[in-house]
Amino acid sequence: QNTYQPERIDIGQKPPGFFIRPADRTPEDVKKLVMPLYIAAIACLLDPEAFQRVEDAYNSVGQRFWSTDAFAASLLLRALRIPFLGTVGVAVLSILVVIGLRLAGIEY
Repeated sequence: QNTYQPERIDIGQKPPGFFIRPADRTPEDVKKLVMPLYIAAIACLLDPEAFQRVEDAYNSVGQRFWSTDAFAASLLLRALRIPFLGTVGVAVLSILVVIGLRLAGIEY
């Protein structure tokens, strides 16, 4: 029985190289699969523990999940995460206070 049903497949945003066996990939295919640095930075800012966990899992079998540049950037972001989020939080709170004061008609 033929179970191949291409109309049911939704590949999402996966690049064509994703569907090539790793042993058959060309260096160009591998380069296209490398995650961009800004996505790695966002992932590290949102959940640094998961960022490290996935790297540790790949390291356990002698592989790297993140590129060396992305991992180096994550170490910097991990150190700056709390001060950065605090600064952004204060800025958002300040904007909300100003909007609230204006809506209430209070001069500041």
